[in-house]
Amino acid sequence: ATSVLEPMVQLYRVTADRRYLAFARYLVAAWDEPGGPGIVALLLQGRPLPEVANGKAYETLANLVGLCELAQATGERRLVRAVLAAWQDVVDKRLYATGTTSQFEYFQADHDLRDGPYQHVGETCVTTTWIQLNLGLLQLTGQARFGDELERAFYNHLSAAQHPAGNDWCYFTALAGRKQYDAGITCCHSSGPRGLALAPQAAYLRGRARGQALLLVNTFEPSSATLLLGGQRVEVVQRSGFPHRGEASLTLRMAAPARFGLKLRVPD
Repeated sequence: ATSVLEPMVQLYRVTADRRYLAFARYLVAAWDEPGGPGIVALLLQGRPLPEVANGKAYETLANLVGLCELAQATGERRLVRAVLAAWQDVVDKRLYATGTTSQFEYFQADHDLRDGPYQHVGETCVTTTWIQLNLGLLQLTGQARFGDELERAFYNHLSAAQHPAGNDWCYFTALAGRKQYDAGITCCHSSGPRGLALAPQAAYLRGRARGQALLLVNTFEPSSATLLLGGQRVEVVQRSGFPHRGEASLTLRMAAPARFGLKLRVPD
């Protein structure tokens, strides 16, 4: 797997050292070498995810997360088109109602969504990487549909994978039957907390439209954030009864007037 693509691009964005960008481009180019997984090319041809690379859900999604980072750094629309094709394939054919995908760590045939404990449903690493992918696409596009999938996954499958005491996680989380928590050191034991830690990054975002700053509100939790908007530091405070009540109030505080747009995601 070439999951190192994401941190390589992040290193480039932080340091501006073009060696990291060159290495990221090398990784993507290597996919098209003889015997390579051909990820971008196959997705642009419309191939379903079980037929892309080895069909392993975490590895494929991790590479797509890396493509989102690379597209942010370079503006390459071809990469975005490939990622969007994969996203649509999951949503249309491989997404459980709880916001995860995969059985036995792999993408399955179209609409094969068996949910019992013996199907090894929704590896926590896959749920977390699906969250990363939707966060990356939300940051790239500002489109509410990615916020909807973040909400679905955070509140349902990822939360369900965590033990009520908070210290153990499921490797797989079936929708039916008894959950099997694991106290051992596994990839999912690190991915679960990492996934939940992404929730604040998905809550409030800054954007631009027609030259004007935008505040995008993606959460309905009681929360607060401080962002630079319209040349002013703006404190956003949300008081909410979510998810028990369908109402919230949003208060914006700033030292002087500021002009910016405000967009609130309408929940699916």
